[in-house]
Amino acid sequence: MKKIFIICMSLYYFISIWGQDQILKYEVNNVGELQYNITDAREKDVKYVNLLSMEASLRTDKWWKNGLFDIAFWSVGRTFSHNIANDFLTFSNIEEDNFWLVCSKFGYQQTFGDFSLFAGIRNMNLDYFNSPYSSFFTNSSAGIFPTISMNYSVPNYPLGAIGLHTEYTKGVINVKNSYYNHLDNVNKALVFNFKFNPKKYGFVNITQFAYMPLDGFYAAGVVLDKLPEKSLRYSLYMLAEQSILQTDKQDLGIVAQLGYAPRKSNECYLYYGVGVVMNNLFGRKGRDTLGLNAFRANMSQGAETALEMSYKYIITSHISIQPALHYIHRQGKDDLVGLLRGSFTFGN
Repeated sequence: MKKIFIICMSLYYFISIWGQDQILKYEVNNVGELQYNITDAREKDVKYVNLLSMEASLRTDKWWKNGLFDIAFWSVGRTFSHNIANDFLTFSNIEEDNFWLVCSKFGYQQTFGDFSLFAGIRNMNLDYFNSPYSSFFTNSSAGIFPTISMNYSVPNYPLGAIGLHTEYTKGVINVKNSYYNHLDNVNKALVFNFKFNPKKYGFVNITQFAYMPLDGFYAAGVVLDKLPEKSLRYSLYMLAEQSILQTDKQDLGIVAQLGYAPRKSNECYLYYGVGVVMNNLFGRKGRDTLGLNAFRANMSQGAETALEMSYKYIITSHISIQPALHYIHRQGKDDLVGLLRGSFTFGN
């Protein structure tokens, strides 16, 4: 508690002193959503899930060039814990156990030309599987693929892990690598997870190569997972996004996802998804987005298919709403779930 108080007071001091000249940047975002299972008579309760995120970064230009201190927290809450849908893929990407406060990023980044290096606590969602079309959807599988999230204890939302993140960008080419302490035997209830002992806890490593043309995004990567006394496991993935039709007002794009992990040693061994996204549906640039996506995951417990239709409308630069409809088919059971999400953001 003392550490949290000191950090909060430090953030307040930084914002007061340096916030106006952009040495310090900060952002607070609150996302809340209502969930309702339309088809299941046993699940007539409306569920509410809330995510509060707070982030601040301090540039070191007044002392030395190209340095950055970063800190971020997430707070997650929900009205009840049991799932309202019979799904493994998790139709809501903000639903989690209740965490009153957890640090998702805390460390220092130094940039050397086209290369950057970060050391400290970091969350995988901050750097991977967050491309524009994929991150529009509310289904969790549109983010970190289940061939990774279901198989390995990676620093997935909302948790962070001590690690080293490196990144190189040259023109349209981007290469990044993240090495994290394994979370399998670490106390996940800690606000700050400073445990770092790969020999004792194991490690997770992710490497990604990306090609980023003006109207697209293409990436391929590999995840390595190693626990003490266990063999090395791996997962491969590919992601492609491309704008295929542009007019003066509208933009239509497609997204394709593919994840693979060897069936013998992993719970989820195959995942694929495909979708379409249209920006500015009603001709007001930057105001609204409509998306349709289909996901399928093959697991040792059977397969799951999910469809999502979602629409997002940006009311102001600070406020947006996003209703979504999810169809889920698993083990002969069908669920139709409605979701209404609202977001409020402020910062400098």
